Amino acid sequence: MSSVKTNNPDLDNITLYYGRYSGLLATVDFNATTDSKERELFAELCLTVPVRLSVLLPYLTYLMRPLVIALQAAPDLVSQGLRTLELCVDNLTQEIFTPLMALVIHDVMTSLWKLLKPLPYNPNHAHVALRILGKLGGRNQKVLRPKTIEECQVRWSSKKSHSSSPGSTGNPTDATWRHSLQKEWVWIFGKHHTRVFINGYGQGEREETFSVLLKGLFDATRVPEFSVDAESHLSSLFEHVFITEIWQEPGPNPEQARYSLSLTNTIIDALIDNLTIATDQNHLQAASQFMHRVFQKLFQHAKTTSALKEDILTYTKRTLCRKASSSCYDHSWPRKCAGHQVLSILVNRTETSASWITDFELEIIGALLFLHKDAPSATEKILEAPTDMFWKLLRPN
Repeated sequence: MSSVKTNNPDLDNITLYYGRYSGLLATVDFNATTDSKERELFAELCLTVPVRLSVLLPYLTYLMRPLVIALQAAPDLVSQGLRTLELCVDNLTQEIFTPLMALVIHDVMTSLWKLLKPLPYNPNHAHVALRILGKLGGRNQKVLRPKTIEECQVRWSSKKSHSSSPGSTGNPTDATWRHSLQKEWVWIFGKHHTRVFINGYGQGEREETFSVLLKGLFDATRVPEFSVDAESHLSSLFEHVFITEIWQEPGPNPEQARYSLSLTNTIIDALIDNLTIATDQNHLQAASQFMHRVFQKLFQHAKTTSALKEDILTYTKRTLCRKASSSCYDHSWPRKCAGHQVLSILVNRTETSASWITDFELEIIGALLFLHKDAPSATEKILEAPTDMFWKLLRPN
């Protein structure tokens, strides 16, 4: 890269190293997925940039998300985040600070209020957080909500033991036991309330509620004590939904049957979201294998169905392919990888006909090309699987 001399030494350095920094930042952005340790490391790098606030002012909006991550991280990084936030509060006017914090104000205030804890928690963090809240004035109360009942002291007993509710005996093991018991109650609650939605529903709030419920059930698959039961329950739930919606008998208006797959569409979104939020390689592999089993059952069932329902199955495949392809165009790399995983399962690991793949070949190839185009230069290993699938589509057997 040719260097251009100016009268500003700082600008000369930026011009000289911009070519290297751009590739480095792209790689950092690619790796900043859902790994908490990597995310905290990148947040620390962003907050320790040796630059004046006046120079950084046009780019402060990009610093807000790392600031939120820092306030929720390890103690050393929390201290750095508090110093950065206090620097912004002291030196920025309200006209600049208010729109700057608009998108993250709730997360920032919640993090500050959580730092207001007595010993044995870090007293320095509490003092600095209290000082910042005082400087913010009335804005520090925007996230306060009416007090809700989080737990209720109930005395209960069994034939084996007679004791009060966890937390009231003073035993240090009670808190851990209560937490495990609460997780079990939440799991049972979510599992049994899926029955409310299995008969279908209209658009709107109930659809969002079912989506949140599925997210909670998928979260249970990553908890060791519930993983087997959660996967079995979800598999049975999805099979029931597919039989109810895709393989349903035609009603009085068969033309509208293909557009009534509300539960199936929500399940497809939940499966892609589950791949997106997988926190490590083991969770990602388990989520991918579970999705493969779900699709395998769906397409195997299609072999025994009548030709009259082929139109609805085609519509389902089209919806699945388009949702996965659109995920490859998302700005988030975990979402891109989730979209590619779904496409890979459809093309490589399910018994789909060659004619079906041909119908959606251009759409899949376009998504893969964008994935390659948007990838940083230092990620050749990550792109091996998309490249193999790309060549398979271009040179079918």
